[in-house]
Amino acid sequence: MTAVDTSESPPHQVDLYPVLPAILTRNTAALGALEKPLGDLLAAPQVTALRYCFSAPPYPPALDALLSLAQSHDVAVIAAPHGEDLQTLTRLINALPLEKIDGIHLETLAAFKALPPRKSGKNAFQIGCSCSSLDEAMRAGEAGADYVSFPAAETTLFQQWALMTELPSVAELLQDISPASLQPGSETEKAVAAAQAGADFIAFPVGDSPAAWPENERLFQALLATFTPLPEK
Repeated sequence: MTAVDTSESPPHQVDLYPVLPAILTRNTAALGALEKPLGDLLAAPQVTALRYCFSAPPYPPALDALLSLAQSHDVAVIAAPHGEDLQTLTRLINALPLEKIDGIHLETLAAFKALPPRKSGKNAFQIGCSCSSLDEAMRAGEAGADYVSFPAAETTLFQQWALMTELPSVAELLQDISPASLQPGSETEKAVAAAQAGADFIAFPVGDSPAAWPENERLFQALLATFTPLPEK
């Protein structure tokens, strides 16, 4: 794999934001099988948040185990529910222990309607929202988003967003990525370009089983080698 040369225009420091697929639906076995590699990933100083995706209510003991693992490495856990309609999305969010998780990532602006009232203060959960345009991002910010995300390839959006506001942005390395098509060098180049354009976080996929982990691990190691650790976690 060819290393990414950032010597001429190094990206500013960014946090890494792994995205975990749904593995907490029935028991703790799936998480147990990933505990060692996932723990090693979360221990990296560049990793400050973990997104957990799900389309069915997480199995409570498995979610508690994930929260415990993340908290032991001072990593925030952001829940990312996927529902085909607003009613399903509301049910999934209501099933979450909002007092335990650190935030919720929404797939669309419309999903804001599914959120319960947010408490103020240090225990308030964070809100992120996937956006495809500056207009959507601005509307998400007005609705209360604490960060917005764009596809990593949309560098112009990151440049424009950084000039408009201090609200953090996330570069999503998630579009059309599968273990069979994953190319760490190419994806890392996208991450570097997004960071140079102003992205604050790089979101990337991780495997849902030991068999799927190695391909995603290659991308993670490439990102670690590219982005220096933050001063402190």
